[in-house]
Amino acid sequence: MNDLNISLDNPLISDGFTPGTSVAMHLNQRLAKLIMSEFERLIKENSELTLASWRVLLALHQMGSSSQKVIVEFCYLDQGQVSRALRFLEEKKFVFSGESEQDRRSRLFSLTSEGQAYRENLQPKIDAFHQRLNDALTEEEIKIYSVITSKIADAAIRNSNIGK
Repeated sequence: MNDLNISLDNPLISDGFTPGTSVAMHLNQRLAKLIMSEFERLIKENSELTLASWRVLLALHQMGSSSQKVIVEFCYLDQGQVSRALRFLEEKKFVFSGESEQDRRSRLFSLTSEGQAYRENLQPKIDAFHQRLNDALTEEEIKIYSVITSKIADAAIRNSNIGK
């Protein structure tokens, strides 16, 4: 598979592949890194948020009041990232916290009106970024991409069971 004659004008493979590695893994890893880097740059250029604090802000918008544990699980971020993001968002008065009625040891975090307004101001830029990604492919190409990534995911899952 690594002997494929793939065009080197693709920015994801311009420096080639490491012998013995998965072409699919290489392309997906580089694509994910490129997209997230550009997304993070968009957030940084248009707000004072980090990627993690944006994700927490958006999660609170989508879920309403939530505990830190729920936010961690919802955002797929680690505890430290969420803790720092919540602290920053509270300092900016975008989020407030209060004691949970169900568990007094837990705090519930919610968006303030300032946090909601900040999110509403940034959201059109985020939506435009996602739309540009969606517009890069035709509907048929999206279907093909979905099939291909599903096959890669299945192969990765089968590989994770090797040796068990």
